[in-house]
Amino acid sequence: MFKQATNLEELQQDLAYNLPEYSFSHEKNLFAKYILAKKTGLFGAVISVKDGKITVRPYNPPSLAAVGGALAILVTRMVNKKYFKARNELYEYLNVHYQDVEKKS
Repeated sequence: MFKQATNLEELQQDLAYNLPEYSFSHEKNLFAKYILAKKTGLFGAVISVKDGKITVRPYNPPSLAAVGGALAILVTRMVNKKYFKARNELYEYLNVHYQDVEKKS
């Protein structure tokens, strides 16, 4: 049976309990609040909930964007396999346990 995502706090508690290899923190930008999930180093995933729909996308570190801009992010996406690994692992878990999960790049 699928669960419906209601808010970030409940989702973060579920993820932290079931995926202890990740660290989770709440972050906020100009537009929304989200969960930042990191396994190691710079790579991780951003998880957001809007109207009961969960969106998972790769994390773009601010330092990477500041150093090389959009070109550095594009090259990292093409070359480094770890860039999408966290997003894919989290998406697989969420897609099995929750309804309305979307994976973005």
